[in-house]
Amino acid sequence: MNERFLSRACLAISIVGLLLIVPFGRGFLEERSVGEMLAGEGEKGIVFGRVEFVIRNDSSALFVISDGNKGTVYHPKPLEIERNSFVTVYGESQKYEGKLEIYAYRVVVE
Repeated sequence: MNERFLSRACLAISIVGLLLIVPFGRGFLEERSVGEMLAGEGEKGIVFGRVEFVIRNDSSALFVISDGNKGTVYHPKPLEIERNSFVTVYGESQKYEGKLEIYAYRVVVE
């Protein structure tokens, strides 16, 4: 095979991959309520809410978020948040010590 053919094949595969990201990659980025996120383990999405209170914020952050429903959020790094801050949480629900919580990949303080 020559270089020209390989370059075109790589370009075609890249374009197809980018086109498939739009319809299939959107499920992770779906906005959900706290209640929907905590409906079962492995639920993924974006949650917007108010910080009810901060439980821990040293080597990692643990806080309660509310959007009408309340849920505990764990983020593996410390955050600059305080009570009544509004945050957007990108994450996934998981069980910790038998209770469902949201494991945050990213937290944006509004």
